[in-house]
Amino acid sequence: MDVALAGLVVVFAFAAASFTARNSDVWIHLAAGQRLLTGQYVPGTDPFSFSGADRPWVNHSWLVDAASYLLYGGQGKVLVIAKAVIVALAFGTVIGIRRPRFALWPWAAVAGVAVLASAPHLVLRPNVVSVLFLAITLFLLFRVNHRPNSWRFPGAIGVTFWLWANSDPWFFIGPMALALIIVGDLIQTNLLDAPGGPEPAGGDEPLGRAPDTRTLAKALGVGVLACMLNPHHVRVWELPFELVGAPNLEGDVRFKLLLMSPTSSDFINNPGYGQNANGLAYAVLVVAGAAVLGFGPGRVRVGNIALWIGFAALSLRSVFAIPFFAVVAVPLIAGQLNALSARIGAEQWADPKKRPLLIGSSLGRALCALAVCAGCVLAYPGWVHPDISNPAYARRISWAVEPEPSLKQAAEQFQRWHETGALPADAHGLVASTDLANYLAWFAPQEKVFFNARYNFHRPELTDFFALRRGLGLLAIEGERPNPKDTTAVLEKWGAEYLAVYTAAGDSLFTRLRAIDAASGMYRNEDNWSPWYVDGRTTVFGWRAPGGPARPTFARLRVDPVILAFGPQVVPVPPADLLPPLPQLGWEGAFIRPAQVAPVGAAEALGWARFKEGPATRQGRRGVVRENVSRPLFVLGVPSVTNFSMHQFAMVVTTASGGVRFEPNEATPAGAAASGDANEMAAVPLLALRAARRAIAENPDHPDAYYALAQALRDKDLPLTEGERLLGIVTAYRQCLERLPPPEQYKRGQFETSPTEVALQLALIYLNPRSRRDPKTGKEKLNFIGMALDVAPLSELLGQSVFEDAQGRQIRVMTADRGRVKIPSTFRPVTGDTPHVLPIDAARKLLERALAYGPADFAGDPADRFQEWLQGVESVLKEVEANLIQAREQYDQFKDRGLPVAVDRARRNGLIVQAVDLLVDKEAELAAEYREGVPQAMILRVGMELVLGRIERANALLDVLGTGEWDKQFKSMGLAGAILQLKYVKALIAGEYKAAGDIWETLAGAEIGLLDNMPPPGPTVPAPFVSRTIGAMLGKQSPTDDQKAVDALLHPPFISSPFSQPLALFQLRLLAGVTDELRVRVAFQLQTESAFFFRRGALSLLEGDIASAKQRFRQSTRKPPPGWGLPEYSQQSALGYLKLIELAEKRAAP
Repeated sequence: MDVALAGLVVVFAFAAASFTARNSDVWIHLAAGQRLLTGQYVPGTDPFSFSGADRPWVNHSWLVDAASYLLYGGQGKVLVIAKAVIVALAFGTVIGIRRPRFALWPWAAVAGVAVLASAPHLVLRPNVVSVLFLAITLFLLFRVNHRPNSWRFPGAIGVTFWLWANSDPWFFIGPMALALIIVGDLIQTNLLDAPGGPEPAGGDEPLGRAPDTRTLAKALGVGVLACMLNPHHVRVWELPFELVGAPNLEGDVRFKLLLMSPTSSDFINNPGYGQNANGLAYAVLVVAGAAVLGFGPGRVRVGNIALWIGFAALSLRSVFAIPFFAVVAVPLIAGQLNALSARIGAEQWADPKKRPLLIGSSLGRALCALAVCAGCVLAYPGWVHPDISNPAYARRISWAVEPEPSLKQAAEQFQRWHETGALPADAHGLVASTDLANYLAWFAPQEKVFFNARYNFHRPELTDFFALRRGLGLLAIEGERPNPKDTTAVLEKWGAEYLAVYTAAGDSLFTRLRAIDAASGMYRNEDNWSPWYVDGRTTVFGWRAPGGPARPTFARLRVDPVILAFGPQVVPVPPADLLPPLPQLGWEGAFIRPAQVAPVGAAEALGWARFKEGPATRQGRRGVVRENVSRPLFVLGVPSVTNFSMHQFAMVVTTASGGVRFEPNEATPAGAAASGDANEMAAVPLLALRAARRAIAENPDHPDAYYALAQALRDKDLPLTEGERLLGIVTAYRQCLERLPPPEQYKRGQFETSPTEVALQLALIYLNPRSRRDPKTGKEKLNFIGMALDVAPLSELLGQSVFEDAQGRQIRVMTADRGRVKIPSTFRPVTGDTPHVLPIDAARKLLERALAYGPADFAGDPADRFQEWLQGVESVLKEVEANLIQAREQYDQFKDRGLPVAVDRARRNGLIVQAVDLLVDKEAELAAEYREGVPQAMILRVGMELVLGRIERANALLDVLGTGEWDKQFKSMGLAGAILQLKYVKALIAGEYKAAGDIWETLAGAEIGLLDNMPPPGPTVPAPFVSRTIGAMLGKQSPTDDQKAVDALLHPPFISSPFSQPLALFQLRLLAGVTDELRVRVAFQLQTESAFFFRRGALSLLEGDIASAKQRFRQSTRKPPPGWGLPEYSQQSALGYLKLIELAEKRAAP
């Protein structure tokens, strides 16, 4: 059983070391190995930086670098497996020190604890090799039999140390181990006057004796000389930076972690470092080692005590030394446990004093076996490592080297610049992130950096590197604000042409906000900073000194949003599948479904939003007033959704498109600059939206992608109406919330998204609160207006006009009832002609959810900040609940009058969730309750699902309603058009822009070209011609093309309804003989066709189909039929976008 237990521990060590390598310094080692084997790098030179090119680089790990490159193979699977095997061999070697006649299970037990203590530090770095070499050194010391005056041991040590010194800078712990034992032996011999004497016969000591002092001294001398048999000779004696550090590094979080000590409060109090099972295991090794070595029953040599003390002190100095201490602790502690168990035999069972020890030994074996088996199982989801906030980075069992997509993408951009000659070889810049600098070594070999993770080598640049980061605000120095002059001073000193800033997904909120502030300042300062690259995490800026000349790269490499958004290389966005979110799992989810890293597009979308601050600020300084308020045109007297004219539908969704306004102004340099900023402001929203859509397509179950989409849709420069954007935001926020873990499982930092923010923002969109002062009490109170809903047919189904009097009392009137309800003169409209909807019950649930997430999102923040936020949300919730009580009281008066009345009253009083639940819960009763009105009830249900953002449910319902008997019912009742409109809205919100375009053509395309056969005004127009048209219609004769054209203008193609003919005839008679009215109709048709093509082009533009968008925008200019004296009609926005497409083609041309 003991052998099996030892084997399980070795398996446990292999499993604990088997996780994906994500540390950025991997790429430096791979790059060094590649260049070494291809002859591009000679040890002693610097192949990576321009700042240290004139001094030697002591690369202790050149041998490991070369081996790593050979094992990498493009994915790193073999490399990570090799690392895990090395760790398993190291702990197997340590267990192998045990002497045959002694129990094996104490060695396995202590080794298991040592593996757990070491697990957080078993990263793919050269120091893993040091764990194996240290284990081999201990094996040579305590397990191999030694003969006096033999050179076998010194020779073995020499070979080991020679390999070690060429593999890792921590090689010095080998000579240190020998030196500690020698010092201990000298103390024991000379000071304690207790010479060790010869080893007892038969190996009675549980831990074999080290060689005599003379042999140890020879081995140490040979080992030291062997260490210097490498390309760096005496320079090899350089202590690791993690151990010695540098002054004044506390302000940088990354260096603080690099220099962390187990005695620091950051380690002791942080579950991500020491306050966990790994930290406990380390503490057990320290305490147990001190106890058994100080008070154990076995005879302990002073050399062994010195060895333990030396490595314990080393581990207390740096967490990176914990694995080395753990390896040393195994034989020293296990040997003492063997000494204890050796005093007890099975024949002593009768002795009551020793019986508990025998029982404990048996139980110890069983418990150790269970514990190690559990460790192997828990290693699979990564639970033998410290807990991290983002489960996507959990160290679950996996064998791969995985680059961070954003860093890889940014580094490859540098390489493309060099390969194309856009960035000359002699151009240098400063990278303010060691992570990005490390990636550049592998993915951009032509790029020479200023500073990377070779900290000892870059000691001369360390001061400037810190000044650079301090000026950017990336250091957390108490009481000190960032000074940009610190950054520019370093740039000037090194003659830099550019600066790169990167923030990692795991960075603190403080660091991310500081990086955002720094980038925002550079975006706004176009005189000294030129943005070259943007992806949300990485930003690269060209730089020129104030008042100094700009290098050619300053303007040449500037990112061009116009080309990226409108150029011929744009790839259409793939539509995402509208599937419900995966069910939330508990602890078992870590085994069944590993978390995924956030898609790159999510960060990119947010990055473009920050990029826009530059042109927006500059336009504000130039006094350019940009009005982005949508102004929908609603035709009064719209009868109902069943009789909704496609003329009106077209005008609603296109005239209301509150997109960017194009005002060409390039007559002067200032005008050209303003025009350039306006062009960028039109391009950036499209880039952000497409990036978010790509993120969703890449991973439809990650909440960060939907959060990014919501932020992208906030931009009013998108060619969408306010209502369409709000519906999109509501849907994105809802999808985001549904993919977040419940409050009890959520941890701050788990995602870039804050569920508290999302829930609160969604509630506020629903509520649209406005503050007012109560005339009686003088206190501030809130009135809730609701969400703008200028989207047909939802505005007809759920929209309300809101009126208020001086006391703040409200009257809400359904859009369909607007003409039938008389509003008291003391009430004034507060929403204009734009319908609004107020889902008050949905808002209440969202506020409660925000309160549930709040404690986790504010964890670690000052208590007063949380209390202030809590009071604010609770005050809004109180107002909402007061409104909800009134809504429920009005609903309760009618809820027992049948399902249709209950649903209608719930809808009118803002109980949208209640109305949907009624329709769902009583679906079996719909036919009996609604009778022939069931199709209208289903249309209403789809509309309410869309307003609530539950697009997956709306999509599933629309799929059902478009097939079989449902489809027949809608067609027979003239409601097929309403279903098409809902499908259009669903497709638009879902990002299915191509499908939305196809539906748009089905809905409105029949009206296009009605003027092709329009006769000019003359003696037959209008009265006689109109009379013949009426006769043709009444007599059901075949009308001529001319009659069709006039009839189409006088009788717009309503969605088919059996009641439309009398209304059409009435219109014809009313308009007969009125030439001017017919001319108005012709003009209106031109506007409608122009709006149709603009909207169709805008959908193609959102999708990324530039060729189709260009064609549609050109078609949006409509020529009138001859003889009517009307001008051409066009959409200013269509002409503006067309100009940008042509400009992008020109710029992208070689």
